Amino acid sequence: MRRLSDREQLLIYLLLAVLFIAGNMLFLPRLSAWQKILQLKIASQERDKQSNNERIAQYDKWKERDEWLKARVPLGDNLTLAQASLLEELQKNLAGAGVETVDRPFIDTSPVQKGAATSNSLPDDWIQLTARFSCTGTLEQVVRLSVELQQSVRFQTVSQYKIVADKDPNKVLCEMHITRWLQP
Repeated sequence: MRRLSDREQLLIYLLLAVLFIAGNMLFLPRLSAWQKILQLKIASQERDKQSNNERIAQYDKWKERDEWLKARVPLGDNLTLAQASLLEELQKNLAGAGVETVDRPFIDTSPVQKGAATSNSLPDDWIQLTARFSCTGTLEQVVRLSVELQQSVRFQTVSQYKIVADKDPNKVLCEMHITRWLQP
């Protein structure tokens, strides 16, 4: 076998350099894209691990919260009684606040909608009673009434609230939805 001349060796080295550069131009972007994807996956896995560790650390707290809720949330086994109780309490609160009712309160019962703005963390089977009514009074009276109705102890909240000016300049017209949650 004959020995390669200097010119042939130079051409081979040049060919290898061109192949190396061309290979880098073709594969380097793909390798960097794969590296970015893998780094994103690693970061996502680390966030998931951290989130899971936090959930594990808070498990006892959430279990205690669930037990507390089960012990304190009113039972909805008799819906008619629960509706009557809510209406009676509303009538007392309305009379005590000194506001006049425009529309008498009425109850709408429905199961809790998962993903609704007020019930994200509630179980699927909870019952929600919603009393809807309109009243008029001074702004101070209406605000005091809404504060009085917003009672977390009874698992009750003002879920919708709309105030508009009344014909009388000293009064406002208010539409409220009071929601109370019950266990089945």
